[in-house]
Amino acid sequence: MTSDTKLNTNNVPHEGDVNIPRLSTPRPGQSAKLIDPNDLPDLLGKLKAGSVNSYRPPTLPVELASSHMPKSPAASVVARSNPGTPAPSTLFDAWPWSTMGKVFVGRTNDFNNAQFTGSGVLVGRHTLLTASHVVPWEWVSSGDWWVRFVPAYFHGVGRYGDSYVSGWYGFKTDSVEGDDYVVCDLYENLGDQCGWLGVISLKESRYDDFVYTSVGYPGDVQNGQVPCVEYGLTIQDVDDEGENAKELETRLFGGKGWSGGPLFSDIDGGTLIVGVRSGRETDFLTKRRVVHASGRKLVDIVRYAHENWKRSEWSGWQALGGSFPAGVNPAAVSRNSSSIELFCRSHDNAVWQTFRQPDGNWSGWFQIPDPGDLIGDLAVVSMSPDNLQLFGVGTDSQMWTKWWTDAGGWSGWQALGGSFPAGVNPAAVSRSSDSIELFCRSHDNHIWQTFRQPDGNWSGWFQIPDPGDLIGDLAVVSMSPDNLQLFGVGTDSQMWTKWWTDAGGWSEWQALGGSFPAGVNPAAVSRSSDSIELFCRSHDNHIWQTFRQPDGNWSGWFQIPDPGDLIGDLAVVSMSPDNLQLFGIGTDSQMWSKWWARME
Repeated sequence: MTSDTKLNTNNVPHEGDVNIPRLSTPRPGQSAKLIDPNDLPDLLGKLKAGSVNSYRPPTLPVELASSHMPKSPAASVVARSNPGTPAPSTLFDAWPWSTMGKVFVGRTNDFNNAQFTGSGVLVGRHTLLTASHVVPWEWVSSGDWWVRFVPAYFHGVGRYGDSYVSGWYGFKTDSVEGDDYVVCDLYENLGDQCGWLGVISLKESRYDDFVYTSVGYPGDVQNGQVPCVEYGLTIQDVDDEGENAKELETRLFGGKGWSGGPLFSDIDGGTLIVGVRSGRETDFLTKRRVVHASGRKLVDIVRYAHENWKRSEWSGWQALGGSFPAGVNPAAVSRNSSSIELFCRSHDNAVWQTFRQPDGNWSGWFQIPDPGDLIGDLAVVSMSPDNLQLFGVGTDSQMWTKWWTDAGGWSGWQALGGSFPAGVNPAAVSRSSDSIELFCRSHDNHIWQTFRQPDGNWSGWFQIPDPGDLIGDLAVVSMSPDNLQLFGVGTDSQMWTKWWTDAGGWSEWQALGGSFPAGVNPAAVSRSSDSIELFCRSHDNHIWQTFRQPDGNWSGWFQIPDPGDLIGDLAVVSMSPDNLQLFGIGTDSQMWSKWWARME
């Protein structure tokens, strides 16, 4: 068998491979992870047959090529091969053609000249699928390599931009094999513009039900400067290579440079890849065929990329309207995976609310009934999806609370006692579906706590041991039912933390560093059972973040992009492990929001 990577003989680039216009910055590769073909790991806890879905950007039209059709009888002898039919450039203005392109491979001492080329297809927002023998396994240890992908490449131009590869994951092979494929992690999110194709592994009997299409860049057609398309392909033989890898054989077409090109069809209502071009079968001269690497392993490595190569991104700031005075700060809570409730006091002391709807839009602002006589900021907490509870210090220095339930609406205000100074605000957290922990600093700077008991009554107030030397309000968070953690800025301007566990009680205070002004207070949220995200504004109004890592250590402080024009403290909330959202009042008195999401 022979592979179809197009080598640039004597390192002389093909026409068009020199000084290729690019939008992305040249970057060397970083890593490669090898899967032992004889020992496929359980990538997601359990191997799953099936597929990974495609995505079409709404801005791109659809231009499909193949559909459900019965397999035509295979020719007994294939004596000649179509070298490739050049595709019209207009075809690549549409999806799924926009996902396919040319792969260039070279050394870091020369980013303008590729030493060899292949073909590939996007299978995720920043994930490229190509043949294993296209990527430079032998150069990885030296660090002297680069791989670049240009979707919809025509004569040196890619209409959707381009991206270099940071690393890849897959099976190492330099010959035609059923697992001749890798997924590559791109620096750029090309899939946002181009979309991507999903992959599927079929039962052997189902391959007969469809006709297939392949796209690649053979070097013997216009020197590899245009994509070629082969339509109407049928599977003439399926070789089971064991360990969930298959070789799909079609009639002979194309030439060197087509390696890594997708074999795809319209299957079960979606355009899906069934294989990756590996090379030519030459064992039987009377039945020369092209081999496409396929099988469940193909689905598994693409799924691996989707699960493990997620990226996080911050949005810009979004205005949520309203009019709020300087020095009054918001409180936010999420009751489920698609909603946020946001509260803030206004100039006339009314309590205003808005909520995020499941479609991502926000309701208008509206007043809750009976705002009470409060003199500071609110804290809000939810024990379950059908309730939430507000807390605030009243003009009588007592702590007050008011709750809402889905069944009964808003309660009246209930006094919880205590004696707290004006300008000191509460912090609250729920560790379970029937408990709330409430904290507040007193006149003498002690930290007082009360908790809601399962029967709905509240304990008396009591001091926690060692209040520390804090100068502002607290933030509190819980990662699981058996722990909680407090945060506050100290008299030394550092951030400090102290935690409680059911097994060990309260810890000592731990310094987390940073430098924060008096009167600026932290906001904290937990997105999972072993993580905390902590935010605080600094002297120059930047927003700084640190996070608790799974091993219990903390990252260093770093600035989030674009701090906005805020004049008060932040509120932060998380609807799921893959997102969080910040809120703050701007210099224009409006409420503003900015969110972070981990994306494919």
